[in-house]
Amino acid sequence: MVNTNMSYEKSKVFLATISSVYDDWAPYAAACLISHCMKNEYIKNNYEFLEPEYRHKWDDIEFNMNLLKTDILGLTCYVWNQVANDKIAKRFKSYNPDGIVIYGGPNVPEENLEDYKREFVDHYVTGPGELKFEKILDANSDSVYTLPTPYIDGILDNILSKDIAVAFETNRGCPYHCAFCDWGGVARSKIKKVEDDDVYKTLNHILKFKVKRLEFLDANYGIFARDVDFVRYIAENKQRDDMALTFAGFTKNGSKWVPDIMNIIMDNFNDKMRNVKISLQTLTPEVLEVIDRNNIKPEKLLSILDDLKDIDVSSELILGLPGETANSWTDTLFKHQDLGIDFARSYPLYVLPNTPMSKKEYREKYKIKTKKIILPDGETFEMIYECYSYDLEEITEIYLTWLYFNTFYNFGLDKTISKESLKDFLINPPAVMQLHEVKESLYRIFKPEESFCLEGYDLKYLHHHLGRGRELIYMKNAGYKIRNPDKELQSPFAVIK
Repeated sequence: MVNTNMSYEKSKVFLATISSVYDDWAPYAAACLISHCMKNEYIKNNYEFLEPEYRHKWDDIEFNMNLLKTDILGLTCYVWNQVANDKIAKRFKSYNPDGIVIYGGPNVPEENLEDYKREFVDHYVTGPGELKFEKILDANSDSVYTLPTPYIDGILDNILSKDIAVAFETNRGCPYHCAFCDWGGVARSKIKKVEDDDVYKTLNHILKFKVKRLEFLDANYGIFARDVDFVRYIAENKQRDDMALTFAGFTKNGSKWVPDIMNIIMDNFNDKMRNVKISLQTLTPEVLEVIDRNNIKPEKLLSILDDLKDIDVSSELILGLPGETANSWTDTLFKHQDLGIDFARSYPLYVLPNTPMSKKEYREKYKIKTKKIILPDGETFEMIYECYSYDLEEITEIYLTWLYFNTFYNFGLDKTISKESLKDFLINPPAVMQLHEVKESLYRIFKPEESFCLEGYDLKYLHHHLGRGRELIYMKNAGYKIRNPDKELQSPFAVIK
């Protein structure tokens, strides 16, 4: 039981979910903890929760004033905000050496916690945090695990009034155990639903604030028939015409309800960039087996396309999955042409804590070797540079193939690309592509070593520009001839008609 304040005043608890970039997302994780704990009478009588923090610009007077009057500091840790959280926690301890620091969130490992521990952190929470956080505040608690309803409880009302983006969940958990993802970890594998009535109460509360964006955090939205009803209800009751509706993840194994959901969205929400994302990750059967995704059939995922209206379809892929080779990756990309997928998104493979891929047994089985990639601000993430299916040359070719496909296919510069043209490109690329720079960068990133500081061109390529249309600028500036001029080509950087 924690109560650092020996007077009759309530101990003050300050929770923060610090973003590395955004400062317009309501701190849902922190609000869930408060919602759950305030149903405990002991906690309600002995603790006062300050308004949770959510901004990435946390180093200001108001934030530090909250730290000064705080007895218990709780921080949600992700890969991208760990350095910021460490700085905040150390500063808090300098203000209040007897204060309590609690770390939770996806970056806190469920195994090998000793390697992660910090001398300035008092408690660590892994997995769903409500019951564990409650136990820290009240050692005698015996609550039953239920999903909290922070919006109904009014916990974020003051923040919602600031034209904020809102995330919430109608269910929690994932039945799949994909090796690269922590959504389906042991503590999160069973799906738990929020009661229908509570979902509608939550929606009514959120919508009255005329929020600019509403996102479902469900790992597999569209897995239940009721999901169609929720989307339809939002469409009928939204308070502003420009409100966006987004999803953290659609059902991984296809669903007869996803087309209905997307068709409602297309008819009722004004978003020209709207598309359906299909989480393929790869189309290589061996890789699907290696990443424990062979129970998620690509054919079933793709079957939803037949029932969609005029909606662009994009795929989500992962670069460098164990089992992938340059040839298999090339096959995956070129299958997009046959399938009629409009756009492919691909992301570098990072080994995240609490995933099957992070476990010793998995690494040994697939001969995985990793290195620590260090960003200029000190943030780190783990990246595979070698496994049983690829070495330095092979992973470099995988990335170069993606560069080619992304440039020519995704942005419509040439929809007739072929494997033969790929070979020509790799041997004799257009001068404007600066392929030699990319190759040199990839060699530096993936060469065998314990760690690598990502900066300069390497930083721009891997962390900022990969898959984001940088090459399109080159083509535009070079006056490259567009093969299909009727298509409007868009990227974060340029539009070509």
